[in-house]
Amino acid sequence: MAILKQCTSKDRDKMKLQLEDAIPEKKLQNVKAPYELFSLMVEAELLSSENLSCLDKILSSADRQDLRKQFKGELKILLEQLYIQQYYVF
Repeated sequence: MAILKQCTSKDRDKMKLQLEDAIPEKKLQNVKAPYELFSLMVEAELLSSENLSCLDKILSSADRQDLRKQFKGELKILLEQLYIQQYYVF
């Protein structure tokens, strides 16, 4: 996702706080980059193509409304592409 490249260390730290109840503290302490945090979310089944609500929530809690908007735009495009592929597969 393009939003990973735009997350700062400050964003990462805010998002880590939101995930303290769902991901063991020891794992969160080792996170140095946003992609590592997202990987832990996948591992904990908090993030998948079918489950994006947690990502939306933590982006919001990190005060990154710009990334939430971008994320939702990317998701809309992806879903539209999947819809088209579903009905135009030969």
